[in-house]
Amino acid sequence: MQARSACHVTTSHPVGDTRILLRECATLASAGYATTLIVVSSDQVDVELLQSQTGVNIQVWRLPGRSRLSRLLLRPIVGLFAALQADAKVIHVHDPEMMLLTPLMRLFGKSVIYDVHDDYPLGIASRQWIPAIVRPVAARVFERVERFCARRATAVIAA
Repeated sequence: MQARSACHVTTSHPVGDTRILLRECATLASAGYATTLIVVSSDQVDVELLQSQTGVNIQVWRLPGRSRLSRLLLRPIVGLFAALQADAKVIHVHDPEMMLLTPLMRLFGKSVIYDVHDDYPLGIASRQWIPAIVRPVAARVFERVERFCARRATAVIAA
């Protein structure tokens, strides 16, 4: 494990996401950090050009299918495995489903940064695929779970 190493993990953003790849990962790489971006996706992407432009080691873990179930259950497990395999001191997660694994990552001795991109409880309250009667309860449950996991993170960044 390198002393100055960071691993960003996303299960729902594209490889070329401006905020994650350019503003965060490329900035770390230019500051001398060994930086890895792990993207768990079903997209077919050629990353060689992006790697040469940014200095970031980009790993795309391809999983078939785009179902909600895959995104919420399978992709976070693959992201966790890939992040631990990258062996970085800091793991920076960008998705609420990865945030749920924060306590486990801490047990592995990792510093974990939870990057909150949206107000997820508010978003849950407006999701059409969630039955209207369940939305308020689901939003409150998510808010409590998010608070629990955020308290176990090393740092929380809010956009």
